[in-house]
Amino acid sequence: MSRRFGKVIGTLWASKRFRSLPDDVARLAYIYLHTNTHGNCVGAYRLPAAYLAADVGVSQDQAGAALAAMERVGLIRYDAAESIILIEDWWLYNSITNRKHLQAAISAIADMPRRCLFRPRVALEASSEMIAKARSWATDAKGASAATEALTMCRKLVVSTLGDATQEAMHHARRELPRELWIELSEALSIAREPFAFPERDGEGDADADKRRRQETETDAAAAENVEEIARTLIARGKAAR
Repeated sequence: MSRRFGKVIGTLWASKRFRSLPDDVARLAYIYLHTNTHGNCVGAYRLPAAYLAADVGVSQDQAGAALAAMERVGLIRYDAAESIILIEDWWLYNSITNRKHLQAAISAIADMPRRCLFRPRVALEASSEMIAKARSWATDAKGASAATEALTMCRKLVVSTLGDATQEAMHHARRELPRELWIELSEALSIAREPFAFPERDGEGDADADKRRRQETETDAAAAENVEEIARTLIARGKAAR
C-alpha cells in the first residue's frame, strides 16, 4: 500500500550530503522520493527512472543522472536490475510504532522481489525498529502480551526473509555489513552455509546425514529465538558507525 504522505526533515537543507547534490533536479528528486505515491512505510520500493521523470517533469536521462548522484553521495541505494530504491537513514524519522504498522512493513517487504539486493537489510532494520518499541511496552500484562506478539512477528520476518534470500542477495548483504557484523550475524542465524541447502559430506551415510540435519535445524531454531536481540545490536552498531 502506498503512503498518503511522507516526512521531510527540516534540517535536510543543512545536510552535507543533500547540499553536495550537483543540481536542483537531483535535490527535487530526493524530496520526491519521500513524498510520491509509489513509496511505502519501509523506505524501499519500486521506482523505475521513467516514473521519476514523468512525475517531476524531467527527461529520463536527467532522472537517471539524479538517481546516480543521490547514490554517489550516500542518500540512497538503487538496485537497477529490480528498479528498487532504498532511502538511507529512513528509520531515523519513520520509526515503526505499533503492530499494525509492523504488519504493513511485513507486507511491503514481502512485495519486494526476492532477488532484490536490499531485502534482507530492510527486514533486519524494520525488525530492529519494532523491537526497540516493543521492549518499552512490557510494563504490564497487556503490554507484555503485545510485545511478545510483536517480537514473534519480527522473528518470523527476519528468519523467513533471510531464509528465502538468494545467494546473490546474501553475498550483497555481506558486502554491505562490516566484516565483524556479518560474522556475528552468520553465526547467530546459521546462514553462512553455501549453498543454503544442507550439503552432503564425503563418506556420510543417510542415517548420519539425517542426524546432522536435525542437529543443524535445532541449532537454527535456537538461534532464531534470539534474533530480535541480534538484529537490534547489529543495526544499532551500524547506525553508530555511520
